[in-house]
Amino acid sequence: MYPTVIESDLNARRRKRRKRKRLSGTVRRRPSKKVDEAQKVVHSPIVPTRNIKLLNSVTLPQLSDFDLTPLTPVPFADIHSFLGHNPSIEILHLYGVEVPEGVWPPPSLTIPILPHITSITAHPFYVVFILKGLLLDKKASLNLTNIAIAISSEPSYVTTAPFNYALFDDALECVAGFLTKIDLTLRFGGTNDSDVYNWFEEHLAMTNGASKSSVISRLDNVTSLHAFSCYFDYSWKTIEVLPDWLGLFPNLTSIDFGALTARNLRNLKKKEFVRKVAKACQKVEWLYIHGEILHLEQVDTNLNAKGGQGC
Repeated sequence: MYPTVIESDLNARRRKRRKRKRLSGTVRRRPSKKVDEAQKVVHSPIVPTRNIKLLNSVTLPQLSDFDLTPLTPVPFADIHSFLGHNPSIEILHLYGVEVPEGVWPPPSLTIPILPHITSITAHPFYVVFILKGLLLDKKASLNLTNIAIAISSEPSYVTTAPFNYALFDDALECVAGFLTKIDLTLRFGGTNDSDVYNWFEEHLAMTNGASKSSVISRLDNVTSLHAFSCYFDYSWKTIEVLPDWLGLFPNLTSIDFGALTARNLRNLKKKEFVRKVAKACQKVEWLYIHGEILHLEQVDTNLNAKGGQGC
């Protein structure tokens, strides 16, 4: 009868978990003299769907790290209300949240929320919504140093639906308005790179034209770029234009390609690609490719010594 005993024990544990009403992800509380070091970090489970309404009214005065990954999409109104009630948040990750259809640009804030935020990861809709508010407060805007723009509100970026990367442009316009140095992450997604390639080409075309300049060329405050595309392979034409696109960033000192597919890893480590990046990105010192670190200054020296042939 052991299976019955084990099953009863599991059911009892499940019933206990159902009674818990905690926020999802990792919650880091602000340091307090009365708070023991071991109590500063609290790990809690994913919010059950039926308890998601708690976001409307919950206020946690010492909440500093909020990572939301619910089982079903959370309405924008609930997210707005929760963030407004918790201005202590410093690190924000929003996944599985509603992106209102037919609403663009996002609503404007007359009073900025999250004045202490230092890092945000979200869909362009939420990045624009929060960053525009921060730009109204010069003191609050000085805290933000890490911005990650993702194509989806879901934790997984695998999708067959086309994505309008023009939304990235609107988010990048906000990024350009900050005076602090920004560590920027762009999370591409989908099952192929056609949308990404078209976006790269549009920005390169703007640079070559006289009527309009690319917002990327105005990102003087972005010094580090992380470009993630671990769910699809770059086509040969995307790899061909990628170095020139990277060269549009005026002040990059490091580039990180993060996790890569096996094919992308092989192609981006080729000598010819590295040579083109070194040539297009004169200020970049470090290139990170799937954990491997390349010092581009040394690469460039070696290339010149060998007449531009290989690394």
